[in-house]
Amino acid sequence: MHKKIKISILVMLLILLCTLFNGCMNHIKTISVNNKDYFNALKCDNDEYNLVISERSAVDNLNNGYAAQADELLAKSLMDSGRHYYWYPHYITTIVIAVDTGKVKENINSFNSLAGVEEKIYIDSDYYNYITASIGYSLKKENYRLDDAINYLKEMERNGRLSNSNTELPIWICTDTQAVKLKRGNKNIDIIIPNDGTLSFVQGIISPYPLCFENNLCNNINQNDLRTYNNASPLYSTQEKYSNAVIYTDYRHFNEQSTNVIKKMRRTVFEQRRYSTADGQEHILSAVFFITLTVLWIAVLGLRVINKRVKLSFIIIGSMLILWLTARCIKWQINSPMIERQLWYSYYLFQFGIATGLLYLTSVTDKPSSNKIIPLRILPFIVVELFLLCLIYTNDYHQLAFSFYNGIENGSSEYTYGIVYYLSMLCIGLQTFIVLLWLIVRSIKSPNKLNIFYPVTFFLLIFLYTVAYVMRLPFAFESDMTVVITFIILAFMEVCLRSSLIPTNTKYKNLFKNSPLKMEILNNYFEKEITANFDYCLTDKQKDSIINGKNPIKLDENTLLFSKKISGGYVVWQDDISQLNKMYSNTKTTVEKLRATNALIRKEEKARRKYLQNEEKIDICNSLESEISDKLKLLSLLPEKMKNQNNNSLLTVKAALLLCYIKRRCNMFFIALEEKYFSSDELSMYIDELGNFAEYSKVKLLCTNNGNKKLDIEHANLMYEFMYNILDEATQTKCEYIFAHTEISDKEISIKVISSTKINSNIFDKKFMISLEKSGGKIIEQNDDDNLGIWLLLKGGEKQ
Repeated sequence: MHKKIKISILVMLLILLCTLFNGCMNHIKTISVNNKDYFNALKCDNDEYNLVISERSAVDNLNNGYAAQADELLAKSLMDSGRHYYWYPHYITTIVIAVDTGKVKENINSFNSLAGVEEKIYIDSDYYNYITASIGYSLKKENYRLDDAINYLKEMERNGRLSNSNTELPIWICTDTQAVKLKRGNKNIDIIIPNDGTLSFVQGIISPYPLCFENNLCNNINQNDLRTYNNASPLYSTQEKYSNAVIYTDYRHFNEQSTNVIKKMRRTVFEQRRYSTADGQEHILSAVFFITLTVLWIAVLGLRVINKRVKLSFIIIGSMLILWLTARCIKWQINSPMIERQLWYSYYLFQFGIATGLLYLTSVTDKPSSNKIIPLRILPFIVVELFLLCLIYTNDYHQLAFSFYNGIENGSSEYTYGIVYYLSMLCIGLQTFIVLLWLIVRSIKSPNKLNIFYPVTFFLLIFLYTVAYVMRLPFAFESDMTVVITFIILAFMEVCLRSSLIPTNTKYKNLFKNSPLKMEILNNYFEKEITANFDYCLTDKQKDSIINGKNPIKLDENTLLFSKKISGGYVVWQDDISQLNKMYSNTKTTVEKLRATNALIRKEEKARRKYLQNEEKIDICNSLESEISDKLKLLSLLPEKMKNQNNNSLLTVKAALLLCYIKRRCNMFFIALEEKYFSSDELSMYIDELGNFAEYSKVKLLCTNNGNKKLDIEHANLMYEFMYNILDEATQTKCEYIFAHTEISDKEISIKVISSTKINSNIFDKKFMISLEKSGGKIIEQNDDDNLGIWLLLKGGEKQ
């Protein structure tokens, strides 16, 4: 039998044995609780079940086949959902106020009375849902809202009187079971049942199978400082005082209001985790988002990077990021502390992989192909990393990487770093430092000296964040390290690709030579380096023009020569303008026809006036003429200008824009006679039409809006004329692109224009500015980094 087949059969048998073993394990009835006193009460005289203490949720424990501690609200919710469970209620816990009367002199008898107390108050984060529900109930009774309690607690925190970390404070908002523990250690503790109302929650066991408990369980529960329906230890308040505590039963309302309690407590009340994930749902969503982003980023690498070894290094880095995020995502879902800890240890496998991937990238970029799979500079690091990984994965036995305060069996959330951890960070840091030096050298050799800014900034961010995280500074330690590092690495690699620190195409010479464009690259001595369909010999005069940066150079009637200075020489290319000349010729003929048409229109206008009997119609015609008279006059002057200039392409475009403007203004004028409002989508079509004509002078217009709105016709006229003037100016100043965005709200209309060249407000004529001022509008010039902008703001927004 083939060796591989034997191995496959052996693996299948092992999987079958593990499955059978797990099936046998499921017959062992396990009860998982999260309260140590409850654990002790159940353990007394009960050897039938396997009792464990777990910090996992009841739902997680039930999914693993365990019986689990839960409150009655959750139990009812699960049973009403159609699942078959057994519910065993055992004790009651109530939200109370614990006050150290030796330190607090004020009279406290309710939640509202806490507002007048000067001492700080501790609130237990483990019971956010119970506490906010109780405070909300005290404020609004049964129909309370989570925001009521959040606003109440936020007001207390605004004065610096609320804490979720300092357990030494004299006032606690907690459960009565916690208060009893405090009272055992401090006789001055007074347990107050708020007289403005609070909530009690029944605690017990929910199980997928029937359970049997001892008859003396109630006595065991009372002996362990827990309160049952009828009895409690003397440390609790009297039954009469508990009359203000209501056992809450509306689980639907409770679940609805407790959905985002952790997130709101952290962000709204304590103003924590504003820029990082705040609860389990956000942990998962952020991981899924960055996994998807990384997968998409790797998927497009094939279109950007041709060098196989460079592409492999990126795939290694991206795969490590994906696996790291996946392990992080799974870690939050696992209910086994041992597996969870191993997934945590695997983080360092992925960190080693990322650092090694970056180092591998420096070894293969701009290097000839080699038969060596692993470059020599990487091999020592790989050996050291494998050794360190063995130590990290076996940390449970020696704790040289992480030393746990309370021992592994009591949880691994509190720990300190050991020598193996620091050696691992040193190994990663050394590889990272080598990559930094390599990128700095490449940046110095790069034509753009500012490229050095990218690697230095990246490594400075990584270093500062890692140090802050290890020192457990709140802004770093409260964030998700995996997500932050993934984001920084992805952003850095993308910047390196775009800035050419890492080449994105090693076959650009062949691509250049096979280009259909007529272009070539020359060195500083005008010797040809790469040529593509370029067979023209430059004259000395043309070379001087290229050196002086003069563009374009006219080679003949239908050909222009463009050039640009690059590192080590120049790039020159020819541009065929025969189509532009043809368009100019056609436009010239069109202009003549327009002149004749304009004369005919004037005659028709005179004839039409003779037959107008109604004075209102005459006024309308006069109004229309006043609207477009200045533009008609400007149009009539263009033919004369065209005769006096050799290159009339800009004047032709100007004429086309004028004609388009006149036509649409006439349309809008007559629409205004019949309707009060104008559609913003139709206005966008008019502006796009202007942009189509502006493209003949190589002006690219991108116009967007925030949806179809109704505009006042006067505002529509001002907006259209504003964009006409912008495009007209852009065609004259060789502007390459214009981005225009129309934003229409209830109170204001704005057109925000960003262009590649500066457009001043002095391009608008006096008539337009007077109309704009009458409507309460204004023009604002903006400077935004490399882009130049001008805004039109109008008062009065969308019409209903």
